[in-house]
Amino acid sequence: MRSHPGRRQAEIPLSPTVQFPRATSLIPHAILNKPGPLTPDEMRVMRTHAALGADLLAQEAAFEPEILDVVRYHHERLDGSGYPEGLKGARISDLVRLVAICDVHSALTERRVYRPPLPAAEAAAIMQAQAGQLDPDLLRVYRPIIFRAGDAAGGPSVRS
Repeated sequence: MRSHPGRRQAEIPLSPTVQFPRATSLIPHAILNKPGPLTPDEMRVMRTHAALGADLLAQEAAFEPEILDVVRYHHERLDGSGYPEGLKGARISDLVRLVAICDVHSALTERRVYRPPLPAAEAAAIMQAQAGQLDPDLLRVYRPIIFRAGDAAGGPSVRS
C-alpha cells in the first residue's frame, strides 16, 4: 500500500483475492491441475469454488456484502448462463460485472496448466465476442485501459 503524508494507514483485512486460494484448496488438486478438459462431474465440483470462497469470507465478518457478492457471483453472465445461481441482467451488480471482465481477461492472458497465455489482442477479441454475457459498456471502456497498461508495462497491446 502506498503511503500518503498526513493520512493514517488503516489496517486492512486480507483481500478476497488473497483468500481465494483457501476456497480452491477445497477443490481436489487432480481437478485444479488437470491438463485437459474437465468432465461434467469435475466441472460441477470446480463451479463450487465461488460459493465456497464467499462462504469462507462471510465467516470472518470482515467483508462488506458487495465484496462477498463479487466473490460469489464473478462467474455469473448477463444472459443467465453463468454460475453459481444463473443470475441474469440487472440482478448482477456493476461491481460484479466489472470483476467478471477482469477475471475473464486474467483467465485468458495468464498461463494455465492446460494452455499457454493468449496474446492480449486475442483475449480482447474473445471477450468482445462475449458481449452478450459480459457487460458491453464496461468492455468498451476496459479495452483501452488494458491497451494503455500493456504499453506502459512494455507488454503486448490489445490492438488488432
